[in-house]
Amino acid sequence: MIRNVLLLSSTLVLPTSASTTFFNNFPYNGYGYFVCGTAACGATKSPAMQFIPGVAGTTSKVSLSISPETGSQSSNVQILLRADKNGLPGKVLAKKNAAGQTCCVTTTVKMAVGLTGGTPYWLEVAPRTTNDSALWQISDSSDACTVAEDYEGTGWTTYSTQVCPAAKIVGEIK
Repeated sequence: MIRNVLLLSSTLVLPTSASTTFFNNFPYNGYGYFVCGTAACGATKSPAMQFIPGVAGTTSKVSLSISPETGSQSSNVQILLRADKNGLPGKVLAKKNAAGQTCCVTTTVKMAVGLTGGTPYWLEVAPRTTNDSALWQISDSSDACTVAEDYEGTGWTTYSTQVCPAAKIVGEIK
């Protein structure tokens, strides 16, 4: 006896990438970390925040809440994404300039960097010139994170369990 056999084949098609948020700590509350050039504040100050993505992927946008420091003539900043080096900000992986802002707005820059899930990275805000000063607003949430500051280019000092600056890092899971 011959039986008819029907073989069905199916292929599951998965998306090649999906949007994700690597870090999100908005909204902001009006206080923050100083970002200063020497002429503006008497010393250069660049704060950085450590974050650890839960999945691997590539960043597409970084958003921060940046405002001019009171009386500031210029609030132009650089946004840097850095690798971690022994618990401190390390090699610069990407750097973008952000134009000066009026009070308490979200600054967004396009930034494509491959991230490894479970690996620490750092997001830094630095003055573009010695005349620039700004405030990287802190978050309204009660989340704590490791914050570091480079004061006068003397190296990084970390402060664990600080209120996180307001930041959002989005991209694609690959």
